[in-house]
Amino acid sequence: MPITTTGTVIQHRPGDSMQRAPSVSHHDHSFPLDPAFDSMVPFPDLSPGTRIEIVKLDPAGEHVVTYPGVVLPNPSEPDWLITEARWVKRTVDLGGLTFHTGDRLIEIFSAGAPFNCFAVHDPETDELRGWYANVTHPARVENYDEFPRLIWHDLYLDVVGNPSGYLSLRDEDELAESGLEQTNPALYAAIVRAAGHVQKLMANRSFPFQPGAVQPISPHTPPEWVNPAVGMACLGYYGIHLFNGNLNARHTCSAFPGLPSPF
Repeated sequence: MPITTTGTVIQHRPGDSMQRAPSVSHHDHSFPLDPAFDSMVPFPDLSPGTRIEIVKLDPAGEHVVTYPGVVLPNPSEPDWLITEARWVKRTVDLGGLTFHTGDRLIEIFSAGAPFNCFAVHDPETDELRGWYANVTHPARVENYDEFPRLIWHDLYLDVVGNPSGYLSLRDEDELAESGLEQTNPALYAAIVRAAGHVQKLMANRSFPFQPGAVQPISPHTPPEWVNPAVGMACLGYYGIHLFNGNLNARHTCSAFPGLPSPF
């Protein structure tokens, strides 16, 4: 597989001869959970349409953002939880993947794998534009107030890809600057291994990195589901998540101006 030295990028183009890393079956997305990660806590049974709160923690375990979500149907992957969102932030170009205002995001979380996946879809055609994956501790769901709360704990490295074969490892500098290799070498090594596994899954189009692997609730989200005022509150992060049209300040980002970059 040709290597492009723009960051850590693996670029495959149709017609290229390919020498892949060890093959991963399209149906085999299992990855033995390293003991350096938090232990697995199975997700509760959440029906499609269930309202949830989603919480991102930074690598130190500090709260970054809380945002609302709604559970999507998931007939074949019981250890994964799927939500739908809209990108309301400005356009962000990552080279092989661009986020445009209004894009549909399908966010896929695992209770047993050390990563998540955000599938980016065109809002008009629903064409899959690409994937943004975060290396994380396994996600967990807790009961909190009136809605279940899904918590995902970020761990530095991200992988970006698209259906054309672009593949890029991001934020290696953040991991290096963290000092984790010295302070917690077991976790450092586990993060690097997990990122490598995600790259293999993405390159082989294994779940959740498959075009058509996840379908949204509806082909076109009604515009009234997106509240512009609330969307502005979340503008600095992933964007506004669908909440059956009943979005309010209680269920938007817990911080407003100055939210950190989503990447």
